[in-house]
Amino acid sequence: MTDMRKIVMLVVCGVVGCSAETVGATPTSPEKLEATTPPDACSTEAVAVGEARSFPTADVKRFSVSRAGVVDVKPARSLTIVGKQPGTTEVRAFSASGEPTCVRYEVAPRT
Repeated sequence: MTDMRKIVMLVVCGVVGCSAETVGATPTSPEKLEATTPPDACSTEAVAVGEARSFPTADVKRFSVSRAGVVDVKPARSLTIVGKQPGTTEVRAFSASGEPTCVRYEVAPRT
């Protein structure tokens, strides 16, 4: 896949959602999309660098992170979100039935 095609796919996937295979990513890794969601479409949680939170839904089939590097997502039976560096990112997860859940994480420096 050419670099331009990858960029186009990431933009399209940010709007409509895609699986990891669609954007040429490794299926076990999260899709890293640069799309953002309107503020009222996601719930918001505060987390400090190094702190962990459970994502508020189970049965996650696929997920995406809007800004790589702000949080680390550890998939298992559910998702564990760990603050990596200060900033804001959105994690969008889709259940096996396709139901989306979106959480905006505001990561603050550890005090």
